[in-house]
Amino acid sequence: RWWDYEFIRDINMSIENITKYGTEISEESKNQFIAEFRFIRAYVYFEMVKRMGGVPLITDVMVYDPSKDITTYEVPRSKEYEIYDFIASELDEILDDLNLPAIIQYNRASKGAALALKCRAMLYAGSLAKYNSLMEEPVSLPGQEVGIPVSMSVKYYQASLQASYCVFYMV
Repeated sequence: RWWDYEFIRDINMSIENITKYGTEISEESKNQFIAEFRFIRAYVYFEMVKRMGGVPLITDVMVYDPSKDITTYEVPRSKEYEIYDFIASELDEILDDLNLPAIIQYNRASKGAALALKCRAMLYAGSLAKYNSLMEEPVSLPGQEVGIPVSMSVKYYQASLQASYCVFYMV
């Protein structure tokens, strides 16, 4: 069940609602919860892109309006590398908000978990870019919904290495 846009919608609604209605919690807690939601969303997109290549990237809540043309709700598949770039940028943006004390980090997204996910996703993307191109018949689609150009492999490997360095030294 990794094509689960109902879950993506729930995450997007949670982010939107905590931003709008989260007046009873501190700004620090609000930022922590939003960062955790974004971590989960990045993880779900990583699981989807691993299995299906580029998928529709939806980061806002889509509310159905019967007066609109239904085609306005159709979101095309993104290029595969665009999803990996989204995952990397999403995780980079939330790092500073994932600084819970170690005593309450159990079962919650942490800075280390976000860095580890980034390391894994970027290594996966780099390997896919490099080794897919070495296959006799590389797996790809003309619109790059599947397949990452080999020229991007170094970028992804470097991002993975940098994230693993940060995990090791927790910087």
